Parts: sequence; C-alpha cells; structure tokens
Amino acid sequence: MTSGKLVSAEVLLRIQQPDGSWDLPDGLIDRIECCGLMVTVGHWVLEESCRLLAAWQERGIMLPLSVNPLCAATDAPEYGGGYAGTVNPLSHSAGNTDSGSDRKPTY
Repeated sequence: MTSGKLVSAEVLLRIQQPDGSWDLPDGLIDRIECCGLMVTVGHWVLEESCRLLAAWQERGIMLPLSVNPLCAATDAPEYGGGYAGTVNPLSHSAGNTDSGSDRKPTY
C-alpha cells in the first residue's frame, strides 16, 4: 500500500475499554453464546454493517466492507434466512446495486 489510499474496511466486534482503546474481551463470544444471544448479536452486526455501508455510499464513498458474521446468524430462520435475509433487503432498499454486501460470508 504505497499510495496511502484506503481500499477496504472490515467490521470488528469490539468494546471500548476504560483507557479508550477498543478490544474484544476474552470470552465475550462464549458469553454471548451462553446467554443465547449469538443470533441476535450476529443479526445486529450485519444490520449495522449494511447501514454503515449505505451511509458511506450516500456520501460517495464506494469502499468494500468485509463482515465476518457470527456463524449462528448466517442461517437463522427467524431472521428470514440469516445473512441473505438481512443483507439483501437493506442493501437494495438503500439503492445499493453493487455494494459487495450480498456476497456469501467467509469463515
């Protein structure tokens, strides 16, 4: 990356620490899963990622956004098929036709 130009972004689940830094606390994913919130949190991450991508595109920022959703959210029937059920309606309702957000997730 010699130009210094931003070419893509990645969504990360992090919590702000008391010192102002951002980190994924040890065991957070396990706690989310134990509380039965994996699908809910995964859906929220996908939904907010789509909203962020749409906001960027409205401002003329055409930047790929990589999202690695929590596995349980990718095929949860209560969210209309998980990943595709969340991403596609939000992507298309925002006028995004080639956002890259409707690609299948990688794990």
